[in-house]
Amino acid sequence: MPLFALAALYAVWSLFAVYVTTDKANEWLLFTSAKRWFLSGLIALYICWGARKQRLSAATLQRCALASLFVAFAAASVYGIWQHFTDPERIILGINRATMTAYAYSALALSVMTLIGRSCTSSKKYLAILLMSLVSLYVIFLTETRSAMVLHLLLVVLLVLAMLWKDKKLTAKSLSILIILVVAVVGVGSRWSIVQSRFDVTMSEYHLYEKGDDQTSLGSRFTMWKMGLITFEQHPFGQTETGRNQRIEQYLLSHNQPNSWALRYIQVHLHNEFIQTASLSGIFGIATLLFFFGMLIFRNGISGLLLNPVSMVALSAFLYGLTDVLLISEEYIVLFSTLILLSALSCRTEKENA
Repeated sequence: MPLFALAALYAVWSLFAVYVTTDKANEWLLFTSAKRWFLSGLIALYICWGARKQRLSAATLQRCALASLFVAFAAASVYGIWQHFTDPERIILGINRATMTAYAYSALALSVMTLIGRSCTSSKKYLAILLMSLVSLYVIFLTETRSAMVLHLLLVVLLVLAMLWKDKKLTAKSLSILIILVVAVVGVGSRWSIVQSRFDVTMSEYHLYEKGDDQTSLGSRFTMWKMGLITFEQHPFGQTETGRNQRIEQYLLSHNQPNSWALRYIQVHLHNEFIQTASLSGIFGIATLLFFFGMLIFRNGISGLLLNPVSMVALSAFLYGLTDVLLISEEYIVLFSTLILLSALSCRTEKENA
């Protein structure tokens, strides 16, 4: 249902935009994204129906799903590291944007690690999680995506804490070891030229924005978020992308900001999932996103939250959506829907036994 809800939102808003706007050639539409979400929902529905009808045994489905996820993680990690040593640019794993690569790879890594933490009973799982955490952080650092560098580490730490709590090993000693490991990762990472350069750029861009200069990646984001909230306040029930952008341009020009970099990027999106959706689909879009994330994070049919692979994948999308727009990316839609389906199938035996 969350997938169908998002498909309906994008389709209905696109039909509204086509009907209302006079400049149909340049209007930003989401028919392709709507079709991807709709097809993803149909495929997931059919596979879940087949699983209930036991076309394949639950154990076979679980092994196939787990094998697919592990092979994907290993292949993506090896390819990303190989790409780094053969190309000096930011790595991209089959997606033409390094940022989207980081979000997708992070979701994949989190789903695999969550399944290990949830299913394995051996204490060796902590070693496996540690190794996978280091590999995944290394690959994400190679994408040079600032939000993923921070949020992926945070989600991994939360996952380990949930594992310790579940295994009743959350003691002062285990917390001390975890803190030492996190400090070590941050300390080593901060001395790495890639991380250091991204940190320096972030601080420089922030200080420039404080001085009124938004001609940077971070500064333009701040301006776009502000403009998105203003246009949402003016049109809470939605508007076309063309109309929204015209209002943003008029506002910036009237406030003596003709050279704002926000004017460059508003034709793409506002780099925040909720603000982007609110500025176009209004309160209906916000309600749909809340339903989408609420259902996938809290009511996906699998017990737990931080040790729930579907919840972790959806939570990562929610957090990354605070600094970018993911749910309209055709590549991300395919990977996200595949991940939550495989994760659900991997937990199916456990649910049936329960």
